[in-house]
Amino acid sequence: MKANSISACITTNKVEESRDFYIKHFGARVTFDCGWYVNLQFGTDSSTLQFMSPQQLGQPLCNTAGLMYNFTVDDVDRE
Repeated sequence: MKANSISACITTNKVEESRDFYIKHFGARVTFDCGWYVNLQFGTDSSTLQFMSPQQLGQPLCNTAGLMYNFTVDDVDRE
């Protein structure tokens, strides 16, 4: 299998707040938003992050303990 991209989808009760945070602080662009699911794009087509609210009774929220994001930028000192 050759994947064209890979991304994380985080289940949360704070979809709107998460979306707004990444727009404000990282310049994310919303490419899809249906209320309970949002896709954010960062720069290139393959740099995406998704948030969704639970869709099934008992569906667990994302346990973010130990979760890290790595961002690559052209000039870290300028950022």
